[in-house]
Amino acid sequence: MKLMNRKPRQDNPSAFEVVSQVVAAMSAQDTKTLKALHAEGFIIDWVYGDAFETPPSSAEESAAFFPIWFAGFDDSDYEVTRTIAADDVVVTEWVFTGTHTGPLGPPVFEQRLEPTGKTIQFRA
Repeated sequence: MKLMNRKPRQDNPSAFEVVSQVVAAMSAQDTKTLKALHAEGFIIDWVYGDAFETPPSSAEESAAFFPIWFAGFDDSDYEVTRTIAADDVVVTEWVFTGTHTGPLGPPVFEQRLEPTGKTIQFRA
């Protein structure tokens, strides 16, 4: 993963710095850091599905999702391809690549999906 080499400010990190820390934690599959980076009112807006039928996920839903996801794709990588940043908002586009090596169940999938051994890649 390639990130800009910025030192985060300790007192009040910028939105860009927080997103950089989130992406680094995702690459490291560090659920503890991901959870610690959730601000009050945190949501994650998934880009799949119908925007009107699939509401954003809360911090609690995100904290439940990622341990299952990481267990299912233990060799994953997140490559940041584009970042647009303002003072208090950041949009990051990245490409996920991973091999499905572990089972995926709720909340990732309603029904348990056994490992397929297939490598997948998608942009988000």
